[in-house]
Amino acid sequence: MDATKLRDIVTGAIGREQLEEFARELGAVKRQSKVHMMELVTALILAARTNAGGRQAEAMRVFRDHLGGARIARSTYYERFNSGLVALMQGLLDRALEAARADPVRLPPAIAFVQDWLIQDATTVKLHDALVPTYPGAGDYAALKVHKLYSIGRENLIGYRVGPAREHDAAQFKVDASWRGKGVLVDLGYVSHAFIRDCEEHGVSFVIRLKEGWKASVKGVAVGELTPRKSKAPLDLAHALSTMKLRSDDGVLDADIELPMETGRFPVRLVMLQIKGKGVCTFLTNVPRDKAPAALVADLYRLRWNIEHDNRLNKSDWVLDEIDGEKPESVEVLVYASLLGSVIVNRIVHADTVARLDATEPARVGPLHVRLVALTLATSAQMLAIAIVEGDESDLAWTRIARGIDAGGRDPNWRRTPSVLDIMHGFNLGPAKKRQNSNNRPPRNKQ
Repeated sequence: MDATKLRDIVTGAIGREQLEEFARELGAVKRQSKVHMMELVTALILAARTNAGGRQAEAMRVFRDHLGGARIARSTYYERFNSGLVALMQGLLDRALEAARADPVRLPPAIAFVQDWLIQDATTVKLHDALVPTYPGAGDYAALKVHKLYSIGRENLIGYRVGPAREHDAAQFKVDASWRGKGVLVDLGYVSHAFIRDCEEHGVSFVIRLKEGWKASVKGVAVGELTPRKSKAPLDLAHALSTMKLRSDDGVLDADIELPMETGRFPVRLVMLQIKGKGVCTFLTNVPRDKAPAALVADLYRLRWNIEHDNRLNKSDWVLDEIDGEKPESVEVLVYASLLGSVIVNRIVHADTVARLDATEPARVGPLHVRLVALTLATSAQMLAIAIVEGDESDLAWTRIARGIDAGGRDPNWRRTPSVLDIMHGFNLGPAKKRQNSNNRPPRNKQ
């Protein structure tokens, strides 16, 4: 891990000078002698890794004990969680996302026939019952949803929206002209005929799961077999597959179908595969067969789990699902702090990926793992906080932190169980050779 790159990523997101200038512009600095904004923001991000006694209380402890913050009254501290701090944290997150969007897109060659592959998903966070009027859930409880847009080529979040959990996911997701030339992976909550129609209109590639009950006309089967039918009515695809009217060839079916819609018939590919441990999986895609054979279509959809890993990073390492605030402002500050922390870690991991791909020799150590990097930064929290708060531009502190990431942030299972993306990048060198026990070595022939 390059120490200079690490410093640029972290201080670019929460550096002292730009943060204080930003705070003044937004009017978020009040009673500066009582609560220093730099120390408070840093504490919110560092304390997000633990929930000892509540997120806000833990941030106060880190602020006071580790960052040299003022000994302030609890009421003064909680007053800082206001609309000004919300605007500041949201601005910092938006600026970090702008930097993430500027990172180089590095797709594996097999899926680089689009500019980037994007994933849309949402994660739900339950809240205190007092917040039902602001963030109504699907039932009689309070909850919000963080709607995410994730880039495979940047390994990071590049867009988000925070709203009430009662809102349907599909309403937050709209394919438009800005998506032209890209690919998208979504789960069934976002899938509709309108989604497919928008993708076709704007030149967007997609891979989705088959939605139950959809009708289709089969135009041809490239791999597999179609049982002859007397009726020319559209097939119910799920029923046809279950009754074997569409038969696979060695566990693979790849057929051209048309979906009947109000505005006409849309041609798509139906891909069915027998996947070990998962059974039969069925996908729809508009990616041509010469660009993505059936097996690659399945691997592409498996990449959708990258956003689930990002959700786990937010919830496990930044305690996103244990927010204890009772004011909307408190909740929003803590949500933005969690997202900001994960964006920083993802940028660190992606910088390492780019360095590995640009290296002339294959790497002999594993790629960085986002959760291990987050844990490694947690162990260096005090050193990291001092380097950030004091604006330490020297290489000493950042070099020590970078070495800690190299030592503790590498994936120990990269040879045995590499991720789909690591395999596509060629990072898996295969299992390491076992060392031969010297006691079991055959005797050498003596001449």
